[in-house]
Amino acid sequence: MEKNIQKIEPVEEYSHYEFTQEDVQSTYWVWDRGHTPPGYPWTPMFVCWWFYGVNGCMAQAYEDMPSPLSKGPRAHSLHGYHMVTISSPQEHEKKERAERYKGAVRPWLENSDKMLNQAISELMGLYDKFKKHNYEKATWGELIQWVADMKHLCHRHWYWHYYCMLSTGIVYQDWESLSSELLGIDGYHPQFQKLMRGFDNRNFEADRRKFRLAKRIIELGLKDLVLSSKPEEIIPNLNKSETGKKIVAELNAFLDEFGWRNAMMMSFETPSWREDPTPVLMHIKQFVANPVYVLDETIARQAGERKKLEEETINKLPIDQREWYRILMKAGQRCSSWAEDHSFYMEFYAHAINRYFWLQVGERLTQVGALEKPDDIFFLVPDEVLNILSDPYVFSGKTIAKRRKADWEKAKKFTPEFYYGALPFEEAMGKFMGTKDVVMVQTVAGRPPIPRPELKADLLGIIGSPGIAEGPARVIFSPAQLGEVRPGEILVAPATDATWTPAFSLIKGAVIDSGAPMAHAAIICREYGIPAILNTMEGTSKIKTGQRIKVDAEIGAVYILK
Repeated sequence: MEKNIQKIEPVEEYSHYEFTQEDVQSTYWVWDRGHTPPGYPWTPMFVCWWFYGVNGCMAQAYEDMPSPLSKGPRAHSLHGYHMVTISSPQEHEKKERAERYKGAVRPWLENSDKMLNQAISELMGLYDKFKKHNYEKATWGELIQWVADMKHLCHRHWYWHYYCMLSTGIVYQDWESLSSELLGIDGYHPQFQKLMRGFDNRNFEADRRKFRLAKRIIELGLKDLVLSSKPEEIIPNLNKSETGKKIVAELNAFLDEFGWRNAMMMSFETPSWREDPTPVLMHIKQFVANPVYVLDETIARQAGERKKLEEETINKLPIDQREWYRILMKAGQRCSSWAEDHSFYMEFYAHAINRYFWLQVGERLTQVGALEKPDDIFFLVPDEVLNILSDPYVFSGKTIAKRRKADWEKAKKFTPEFYYGALPFEEAMGKFMGTKDVVMVQTVAGRPPIPRPELKADLLGIIGSPGIAEGPARVIFSPAQLGEVRPGEILVAPATDATWTPAFSLIKGAVIDSGAPMAHAAIICREYGIPAILNTMEGTSKIKTGQRIKVDAEIGAVYILK
């Protein structure tokens, strides 16, 4: 067998989850560009938070919801970039897992919302504790206890995150498999995707509330003031009048409810909306300039079309299969809206709470000279913080933080290989896709596009949301660039997450380098009724901003027109 083993140079003690040469030789690994795109490596503190979840809590979730073909992803860090493999059950485990799965999945078939609400309730209670602490007056002993409590939050958060994602996703897979068997359609088929449309979610509610704020601004005669102000100037300018202060108060109420999210979802180092509401104000300003919000009408229309299609689909089935199909379909459809709800209640909220907590601890350590700046704490790991807190007048994190911050800056210019491992690439990808893993195969990576030279397309991909659109391309790589998006453009990006959702109210379609049917871009485009093609691999490198392109998401093809 041909070996394909690259040499790597891990950063010593960057996070204690470092990718090693031994890892490369032991199995196959792929770079997760969706969570760590080029130029955006994670800091050591975030690596510890995320990788503890993947390597511990996810494994626990996959035991409690025992997928027969996958034991879940495992991850290590290469210069702060997310490297992933998928752990497969041994042959003797598969039958036992399949038997246990039958009992584990039953509560999700009976009432998935009950299970999801249990997770939300526990996590929101844990978050509230960290909001209420008095960090300024806390003793060092109390701070030590709260770091331990944050470790507990880390475990419960990631357990629920993966258990809920896996459970809703694996039911979706069962429904998809039955659809393939009985109807000849799967999750990539336009008809199946229409059965996944017409569902609201918590992130849409955030956009809806921003639109209402924009309408209030217009109603109160403040349109010109907002449009003539830079986003960062809007609040100071509004505070100059009593009418403007009403808007500021309403904005603050919005931020109390929806502001626990960082500017970049997969980071601790970018500010939350509560700290810096510029992203919110930028989107409100876009709504003021173009006061159109079609999502509610679109979701209602697509929900009606979906319900009609549900009955048409079920009536095509053998009578003895109809009730079982209906049960699987209802539970499987929840996978789509939960994919967005989980980002609100789990990733957005938890990452913002983490940032808030660690900055408070960092501020205390900075006051006594144990750190240069509060945000230097993101370049430590929790056990190192505990060591410093044991006597912050003696122990310091300055040297470690300075060295790791330099490593992090250097890593921004580093681009990992897509694949590392001892197996030939094609064999490794066969094993990867063969796991049918809910997280990686169904959401992050997806199957590669099928070559179709007869289409004469500039790019091929998989269908994320059906439809056809033409328009100017807008190529962006980060949520920080969302202000560049203009109405009627086609978004071209390496990947998206819920931070990008506001842009979808403006665009006509999307072309994404990565992704699968349950990826963020696919879900949001389906709800807006606009086409999306995913897993193009090189859309962002082939397409330039301003080029006119055609997205044909009936056949999975992209054409560069001029």
